Amino acid sequence: MIYSPGWLFNLFPFPSFSENAAGLKGKLLLFSKTIKFKGRSFEHPPEEKMMLRIFDGKSLSEPQEIKSFASLYPTEDKIYFFNKGLYRTFDGKNWEDFKNSAIGDNPKGAVGPGGIYVLSTARKKLGLKLISENEIKGIPLPEDEIREKIHVCSSKILCFENELHLFYKNDDNLFYHKYDGKNWSEPDRFENGGDYKAIVFKDKILLFQMYSYKRQKITLRVYSKNSWSEPKTLNLRGTSFQFSIVPAIFGERPILYQQAFFSEKYYFVDEGQVSGPFKISSPFSFSTD
Repeated sequence: MIYSPGWLFNLFPFPSFSENAAGLKGKLLLFSKTIKFKGRSFEHPPEEKMMLRIFDGKSLSEPQEIKSFASLYPTEDKIYFFNKGLYRTFDGKNWEDFKNSAIGDNPKGAVGPGGIYVLSTARKKLGLKLISENEIKGIPLPEDEIREKIHVCSSKILCFENELHLFYKNDDNLFYHKYDGKNWSEPDRFENGGDYKAIVFKDKILLFQMYSYKRQKITLRVYSKNSWSEPKTLNLRGTSFQFSIVPAIFGERPILYQQAFFSEKYYFVDEGQVSGPFKISSPFSFSTD
């Protein structure tokens, strides 16, 4: 007897793994990818879907399918989603699309008072642009020679205190540059522990590094008053069998969202101290589509 490739997942649905989290108006938005096997065949292979769930502090909404994106950037009143040649905004209720070919491919975006910064590739060439209502302005990268070292997939840009902050990985280091609108600062260099996430929180930038050789080890550096703090190790309980740890702002406090095989939780991070965990869902949430 021959079965379609998705017959098993019709009985045991493919799990949805969260890759991004962002706070918006007191709620936590969780973005995950899942694979749709239902109705699939060898002629029509499984499809990857992007799903959104919303946690209000008490309950978690049912997943809803949304359009895929390359990166996201949260602001106080909406979230910006960047994809090839366009960006979308979501204010908690409504979606809006804005097409602009200058956004390029695989974009990383950051939203500031002067407009939208986009780090992306166009015709296989890396570029950084500032897109405003009146013009599109090319921004030089810190040094010509690093153009070949920066990979969009492992880079991050943030707008903070009217300056652009750039993170990128190369070899065994994580590099950081700051752009004041005219000049780039000299780089800071951090040990490359594997995954890293940087978020803005009030008057600070929080840089989390998750060490690949020891997933339980998470360090936090804080950027404030033009300097970085020394790294501080954060201890999270129950990090075994986890799939992802993502920092976000929830309830006007920084958190670490953690998805493990049997549950989803979050921890508050205050002044380098961790409290929690606080449960979001249990047991592990499965997508049925």
